Amino acid sequence: MDSRAKLRGGWPCGPGVAIMHVACDWGSCRRLGFHGGGFAMTLPIRTIMVAVALDQRDLSTMAHASYLVSRFAPETVYLIHAIEPSGREGAAQAAIGPAEDAPIREKLEGLAAAMALPANVRVETVVAHGEAVPTLLKHAGKSSADLLVVGRSVDERADESTRGAVRVMRKIPCSLLIVPAGAPVEYDRVLVAVDYSGRSGEAMELAARVAEPGSEIAALNVFAPPLGYHKLGQTFEHAAATMQSEAEREFQEWLPKVDLAGAACKPMFHVGEEVPDAIAKSADEYDANLVVVASHGRTQPAALLLGHVADAVCRKVSRPMLCVKRKGEVVDLIRAIAQLYEWD
Repeated sequence: MDSRAKLRGGWPCGPGVAIMHVACDWGSCRRLGFHGGGFAMTLPIRTIMVAVALDQRDLSTMAHASYLVSRFAPETVYLIHAIEPSGREGAAQAAIGPAEDAPIREKLEGLAAAMALPANVRVETVVAHGEAVPTLLKHAGKSSADLLVVGRSVDERADESTRGAVRVMRKIPCSLLIVPAGAPVEYDRVLVAVDYSGRSGEAMELAARVAEPGSEIAALNVFAPPLGYHKLGQTFEHAAATMQSEAEREFQEWLPKVDLAGAACKPMFHVGEEVPDAIAKSADEYDANLVVVASHGRTQPAALLLGHVADAVCRKVSRPMLCVKRKGEVVDLIRAIAQLYEWD
């Protein structure tokens, strides 16, 4: 790749420089997701899988799943429940196959009927045996799911359901919506974390399709002045102002490439905090009813792929969160390093 890196706002490159943008060739632009005047085709949502817990979380999970069906008009909806083995007997049961699936399948079919889905949407119920997270991952791949919807408790932000959601987020080969129990079905104030990359564009376009018609979407960019700005005789305030001016310019260049599907978009900027904290704080200030993050972007591909940002945001917010991934994209260390160094 023949590229020239420079620091935002004309700062000189050197040791300790943390935030850069890259002037890249056409091949690099294609890797970022740009196709001529815009982004690659918006991620299609043809198959939605809903994880059913058969507890109090399902009321919210199913309501949000029904809304998504109304927005995306998928071809197929899967409702899946995993019966986890408990002790030696449970492990033996999982090994030899299901024993009493009928009552659970009946409950799943009842939930499917309550969704009142259009007649042209195929509905399948799945009762699987095994640990919840590996089972969801297996069936998401098997069904070629484009979007998985899971619920979590909000009693403890680091409870088992949240840890399970984070584990799914790291490994699931498709986009994921995490719905806190009790979250209302409102998608008119959506906050999307962006770094003005192609992946951010994909996340923004999917968010626009999820948002209610006529909604406002906030594009949040988090940045920090480079280390050593004081050695150049600059104050933090002056360095931050320079960075924000450059971010505003990038936003104006990036936005026309995004298909907002009629939604309004306003820029938001946050300076000086860790990215997960900044996203959580901005979501509270904006009173967002959906937080959207891409699986990775141009600024921290390895960190995001390894779940650093998305995981931390999931633990810090009690709002629905959509993690946008390209289908088949699995988060692992080797792939993260490969993408960081452009081997992939």
